[in-house]
Amino acid sequence: MYSELERMGKKNLWGHMELLPEEFKKLLTLAKSGLASQGKLLELQRQLTEAVKGLKSTVPAGRT
Repeated sequence: MYSELERMGKKNLWGHMELLPEEFKKLLTLAKSGLASQGKLLELQRQLTEAVKGLKSTVPAGRT
């Protein structure tokens, strides 16, 4: 999975990384996908927290 990223780009004479246009496009796609996934995870965590709070409020006192 990471090998594709590690193969991207080449160092130029001054040691800076240079990407081909198609490598840059792929990198942007991967970055956007990662950000979307992170947002989805945060939303699912929020939903889970709310569901747990809702369940705790339905448990009689002393039963937790």
